[in-house]
Amino acid sequence: MTMRQGITIPLEAFQNQHFVDLVRTAERCGYVDAWSFESYATEAFVPLAAAAMLAPKMRLGTAIVPVFTRPPGLIAMSAATVQQLSGGRFILGLGTSSRVIVQPAKPSPQFAARSKAKRSRSRARPCRSAAFA
Repeated sequence: MTMRQGITIPLEAFQNQHFVDLVRTAERCGYVDAWSFESYATEAFVPLAAAAMLAPKMRLGTAIVPVFTRPPGLIAMSAATVQQLSGGRFILGLGTSSRVIVQPAKPSPQFAARSKAKRSRSRARPCRSAAFA
């Protein structure tokens, strides 16, 4: 099995001024994957959409998109958009995240991780088949 070299491309104030150089240099240096994540103040799709325009060969993926921070339809639309912009190089990573990340974004008395994750996957599948085909 061949090891793939990847880079995490967060969208943060410190790196924004160097984002274009970071992504282009990473691809030129042989990185084949670019991953993004969500935390308190950043979201995963925008950095990947920008990277799709800058690095025509890199595979792009979300490390984890918490299913509690947005409705399943919005997750599917965001994924479909990055998939189209990247020409089919996008991988969607879904997860439950943690209370520390999710509670500030969407407070709820119940943290029903499994059922919400299952609903998100089942709703995203039809979009995936249509948009990613």
